Amino acid sequence: MKLKSKGYILIVLAVIELSLLTVFSGLGVRSVGIVQFLFFIFLTSTAVSFAAVVAAKRLKHLILLILNPRTVAILSIAGILNYAVAQLFLTMAVKGTNPVVVSLVLKLWPIFLALMLPFTLNIKIARGQIVALIMGFIGIYLLATHGGIAMKLFGASYIGIAILSTLATASSNVIIRSQNQDVFSQVFIFNASSLIFIAMIAWLMNIQFVPMDQYTIISFLFLGSISYALGALMFFYTFKLFDPLLMANATYATPLLTILFSYFIMGTKFYAYYLLSFAFILIA
Repeated sequence: MKLKSKGYILIVLAVIELSLLTVFSGLGVRSVGIVQFLFFIFLTSTAVSFAAVVAAKRLKHLILLILNPRTVAILSIAGILNYAVAQLFLTMAVKGTNPVVVSLVLKLWPIFLALMLPFTLNIKIARGQIVALIMGFIGIYLLATHGGIAMKLFGASYIGIAILSTLATASSNVIIRSQNQDVFSQVFIFNASSLIFIAMIAWLMNIQFVPMDQYTIISFLFLGSISYALGALMFFYTFKLFDPLLMANATYATPLLTILFSYFIMGTKFYAYYLLSFAFILIA
């Protein structure tokens, strides 16, 4: 099979994986607390990503990276923001709303990234970026109002939490934009630092772990092994193989797939204003 053909297959798999991210995030916290759920996600992802480092014969690269404290610190901060913090807010938002709403909000992160970069590159914010942000927030407002005019305060608070997840993701990308590290080592550092961060939260909050049902186990195994380990490697690989714009555009199919997956797996209801909101976000 040609390299490009393999790449297209990986794009399809990555889009499917991203579509299931919010679904399994909601399914996994039906019987346990969020911190416990996240602990097992990143425990799994750390183990799987380390296995990937060894399997890809990148252990030497990882050791050399660890011997550079400054690089490890940068990647750890970026990893905690992109993985632990983003997933924490994402899970809270899904629990308060549903996977479809959060999937739509997450599509705002490229806009936030575009607005953050001028402050790091010392350039002016383009007028089009402001217009895009306004269009994006019109789409989010439609979610908060359930397609009406008046905002539903209860739902709006969780949409705000979902926006914090996108801000964490965008901030992480700003931090690591100048880094060019081995992808396998980078994904491991992201996961290991996120595991330590969540473990510290569990310790400080004296979280008592409880027995997990099969849905929680399936969810954290999928998110840990696929979303934050193998899926992340697929995502970075396709970005190197193709024009990043192609991959970015492909991910805009995720909310539509999330609607289907969420309905069949969790029985999430579909509302017409989801499509209207998605239209504004897509235009943005």
